[in-house]
Formats: sequence, structure tokens, C-alpha cells
Amino acid sequence: MKFLFYLICLSSFSSVVLSIAKKMPLESVFYIGELEKIDFDNMFPGEVLQNLEIELKGQQYLVYEHKSLSYYFGPSESKEILEQYKAVLDPIVEQVKQKRASLSDARTYIIEVEHSKEESPTHNPMPKATPALIKPWWQSVLDILGFN
Repeated sequence: MKFLFYLICLSSFSSVVLSIAKKMPLESVFYIGELEKIDFDNMFPGEVLQNLEIELKGQQYLVYEHKSLSYYFGPSESKEILEQYKAVLDPIVEQVKQKRASLSDARTYIIEVEHSKEESPTHNPMPKATPALIKPWWQSVLDILGFN
């Protein structure tokens, strides 16, 4: 809970920072409500994502999103497993949202990113993610500047 509260506070001030997307191990969801931010970062440094469409292709993730801050927990080949992790994360997010009305648009969801047509995956392709969920970095800059 302490770490998630920090994330939500950080995302409240993200209008002065460009969009942040970070890939986190799925099991880190269990530690969000338990660890201080510094301990969480030491245990799960994560990976900053530069190009979501390339770096997440052909996989499924549980996403925490608020304004221009996104955490992608995963990947997982099973949507059922992601739904179980979402069931752990949702009450924590709701509890923090109740404490701060400005965080009412924070959300969690599951995303599935399809392989590109040129590639031939070794398993069944997943449904394509909606374009609104994965947007280029420059779109975030335009949002911050108020052009969209």
C-alpha cells in the first residue's frame, strides 16, 4: 500500500514529467502494499519501456495506469492468472483512490498485445490491443501541452 500510494502521488505530478512506462515482474504485485518505496525499488527495479508496441508484443500484462504513469506487470501466458493478480491489486488501488479524490481516474486492466503480421508466433496469436491503450511517446507530450 505504501508503494502504490507513492506511485499515485508521483503520477499526480506527472504533468511536469514525460510519460513513464515500466515493465515489472508479475509477482511484484504482492509486495505493493507491504514494502516502502525504496525497498520495493531495490527488490524490483523493473525495466523502463521505450517502445511499448515492440517491447510488449505477443504477451499479456496487468496494467496500473494513472495519467502518464503506467506499470506493466507480467508477462503471463494465462489471462486467468492475470485476473487473479488483478483481484489482489484492485482493492489496494481502490483504497488509495478513496483517500485522494484526485486519483479517481487511476485504473487497472489486462492488456494483450498481438504479434506483428510479419512474425509467426509459436503459439496462438492474442487479440490486438486497442490503439488508445498503447500510444506513442509524442502523443503524451501533446497531451501534457494541451493539444489533445
